[in-house]
Amino acid sequence: MTITLARWIDKYGGKTGLALGWDSVDDDFDFIADSALRTYGVATEALATDLDKLYAITKVEFWKAVLVNVAAMYNFSVDGGNYSRSQFHDMAEKNLAMALADAAEYYPGGYIEVGELTTEHNPYLEFPEYSDRAV
Repeated sequence: MTITLARWIDKYGGKTGLALGWDSVDDDFDFIADSALRTYGVATEALATDLDKLYAITKVEFWKAVLVNVAAMYNFSVDGGNYSRSQFHDMAEKNLAMALADAAEYYPGGYIEVGELTTEHNPYLEFPEYSDRAV
């Protein structure tokens, strides 16, 4: 059984989409689907034959759209309650990073290199007030 890309996005996003008020019935996922297809390099879903590639790219586009929509969410306190809405943004950033890592092979010129970075330079020596943090 094949579902439309917009419906797939709705299922993938789950409660995240619901929290933002997104609904596949109202075509809220069409922009994300269109962005994913453009990044894939095709004009229609029918031309996107590599589903692993399509879904990996779509996840990236989904989390990018989430970040745009939660950018204005801020923490506040009222009537004794604390509301940390920035957690939504933090979660979206982490999920975008994971989606980008998973989709790296599908982005032209994109790659991820994992290794250890070592340096002789100790940045804390330049700032004596932080010398207690030197390793």
